Amino acid sequence: MKPHLLIFILLIAATTASAQQPPDLLFDDLLQQYDLSEDSETFTELQEQLQQLYEHPININDSSQLHQLFFLDNLLIHRLLVYQQEYGPLASLQELHFINGFDSTLIALLQPFVVAGPPSRSQPLKLHDILHYGTHDILTGGGRTLETSRAYRNSLYEGDPFRITFRYNFRYRSRVQLQLSGEKDPGEAFFHGSNPQGFDRYNGYLLLNDCGILRRFIAGSYRIRIGQGLTLWTGAKPYTSYTSWPCRSGQVINPGSVYSEYNNLYGAAATFALTPHIDLTAFVSSSRLDSLASPTGYHRTASELRKEQRLHEFLYGANLQYNTSALHLGATIQSSRYTPPVERASLPYNQYDFQGSRNFNAGADATLLIRQLLLFGEFSLSGNRSPAAIAGFQVPLAQDSKFSLYYHNYSKSYQNPHSAALGYNTRNSNEKGISANFLMALPWNFKWYLSADLLQFPAPRYRAYAPSRAAVFKTQLSNKFSQHSTLQFSYRYKDYGRNATSNSDGSYLLEQVSRHYLQTLFEYRTETFRSLSRMAYCTFNVPSEVPQRGLVFSQSLQYTFSRLTLTSSLTLFSIKGYDARIYVPESDLPYEYSSAMLYHDGFRVYAVLRYSVSDRLSLGMKYSHTRYFDQTTCGSGNDLIDAPHRQMLKFQVRWKFQSKKR
Repeated sequence: MKPHLLIFILLIAATTASAQQPPDLLFDDLLQQYDLSEDSETFTELQEQLQQLYEHPININDSSQLHQLFFLDNLLIHRLLVYQQEYGPLASLQELHFINGFDSTLIALLQPFVVAGPPSRSQPLKLHDILHYGTHDILTGGGRTLETSRAYRNSLYEGDPFRITFRYNFRYRSRVQLQLSGEKDPGEAFFHGSNPQGFDRYNGYLLLNDCGILRRFIAGSYRIRIGQGLTLWTGAKPYTSYTSWPCRSGQVINPGSVYSEYNNLYGAAATFALTPHIDLTAFVSSSRLDSLASPTGYHRTASELRKEQRLHEFLYGANLQYNTSALHLGATIQSSRYTPPVERASLPYNQYDFQGSRNFNAGADATLLIRQLLLFGEFSLSGNRSPAAIAGFQVPLAQDSKFSLYYHNYSKSYQNPHSAALGYNTRNSNEKGISANFLMALPWNFKWYLSADLLQFPAPRYRAYAPSRAAVFKTQLSNKFSQHSTLQFSYRYKDYGRNATSNSDGSYLLEQVSRHYLQTLFEYRTETFRSLSRMAYCTFNVPSEVPQRGLVFSQSLQYTFSRLTLTSSLTLFSIKGYDARIYVPESDLPYEYSSAMLYHDGFRVYAVLRYSVSDRLSLGMKYSHTRYFDQTTCGSGNDLIDAPHRQMLKFQVRWKFQSKKR
């Protein structure tokens, strides 16, 4: 322990000590920073990562684990490592206050997910220790919509309306993981019909870490994340929020999502430490897919079952990296083969999409730290020789203040089903633009965030069948004006081109539409109680049309009594027009993500109950009820309910145990 820090750390620890927040609160805090209209897969994956980090905190003195903390960029990791080289391992997390860039907000975010323990020393794995001292975690749950929809009344779905989930996880320290999971969606057959094996797809993997030259190995379902996500990034897109920054870093090999039926690779991947600074990763995958374009994972009706796993993808490749504390260089190649060949539909907006039986992508990425300036970028080519690139920088301006700027240019014919770099479109193609992010710490505990994106789309895109442009503007002002209270204001503006009319020659005229979204949050939190009040207003404007408007008031409360946690919420909404719909994040059970998409006039209530029977056994239940004042039905198509309300009930049981204790 550094003698000159001892008194300060003890004082900080005394003034900040509190009960550790449950993971659903931490996840809810982060969700407030995101645009929830994005793909729900993004937030499901984010929730899984936070849940894993919460249950298995990272040792901040172990440099090999730091990249699992995806909210730390390369600059912060570099500063942490430099500090540890000069002063030795951290004796307490409060010592982070002495490292430039680790402000009180970031330290509070890190605290539930890290510990300051002695640096780990890699030792040979022993089968006896793995079998006797590993931890087992069994989680199962289910639920259903209580009303009967059109599909079940008319027997249009093969299965019943229940959703069933199962997950088994075995873990030995941070060295070995084994997992098996499955999910039955509502309407799918279960142990009969098209699924005599039970779940329509099982996910599972075996993960090994730090086995000598073998740095990381996984067999089963997994995800690859490389560079800025342009050449190869499977799974959800890189996370962008009011508080995150554009440069990406992290583990190359990651376990597959627990319940996802797409976005996972299936096969094996390994990272080898060739030298202290050079890593080689090789991967191979053989996957059965429904399609490359917008898969849903549902297999309920005859038409959905005909598409189930009809496409075979065989993918392989490698990544070579050179890493120091200030420099990263990487090169990646990946090749894929499809059987039968992919055929694209003839639509105005997909004329440059991939079709055929083979695709190839190659790229290079780099990050460079020059004093306080972090430079990053990636360049990639697809098999048709079409390029895509992203480059930028981020720099701290002062304590708790920073600025970033990046430019991206993805050609209209760049083809890569497995890219997920920052961008506006679903796929990284047909887009170029510049983006700026600015965060400033103001007097009296205020923090101000501002971002702007200016974008161009050279070729037709979905619902815009001519070259178009877009602008996105976000700002947020927050203030923690007491130990327990926080007030936050946010505003989002989006302007983009959309089809207006078509001409006799087949061309289209576009119109610029805009969406304004304002939100106010007020939170009061203690160790055992939390109150979150939300007001949101949205307006969607189309030239020569009446604006669509939406208004939401929401109040949620959470109480913690020893082993029991109860969360309840009431939301009132009045939304005139689908384009003015508003998404509101909700608390849920472990490894479950949900947000309410609100439209029409009505109210929504929900309650979540979690009870820890013991350290080994825990139970959970969630009930929600949505009622509409201006509708006689809810839902549409096969999911149409002949009533102005929808109720859902879900439950979960979790059992954790260890064979032996040391």
